[in-house]
Amino acid sequence: MTQHTDRPDQVVEDHAGAVSVRLQLADVWVVTGAGGEVSCRFCEIANEIWPAVYVRKWPDAVAIQPLNPVVPGHVLVIPRAHVNDVTEDPIVAASTTARAAELAVPPCNLITSAGAPATQTVFHLHVHVVPRAVGDGLALPWTERVS
Repeated sequence: MTQHTDRPDQVVEDHAGAVSVRLQLADVWVVTGAGGEVSCRFCEIANEIWPAVYVRKWPDAVAIQPLNPVVPGHVLVIPRAHVNDVTEDPIVAASTTARAAELAVPPCNLITSAGAPATQTVFHLHVHVVPRAVGDGLALPWTERVS
C-alpha cells in the first residue's frame, strides 16, 4: 500500500508490514528509512553515496562491477531512481535496458528478474550484462529443470 504524505517529495510504502519511505533527492526518488537515511544499498550506489567500482556513469543510471562477477566483464546497470523491478516503471526499465545495451557486446546476456520466485534478490531494478563465450560453462537459471 502506498500513502502520500503532506510533503510532495515523500511517499510511504507498506509492503506486508515492511514500511519504507520514498524520498525525492534532487530529481531522483530513493528509498529511505524512518529516520531519513537511505536504506536501499543500490540507491546509495546509484547515487554515489556508497562506494563501488564504477564502469560508466550516466545522468539516469550507473554501471558497476558486481562484488562477485560470474565471468570477466560482468557489469550491473542500475537506475539512479528507485524502481523495485522491471515491471514497476516501464520508462525507467526501458532506459536502464538501453544503457545496458550500450555496454553489451555479442555474445552476451542481458538479464533482469522481477520477484523472488524469478531469482530477484536485490529489490532495486538492475540489468546484468554478462559476456558469454562458447564453452564458458555458465548455465542460465532455466537451463536445468528441478522436479
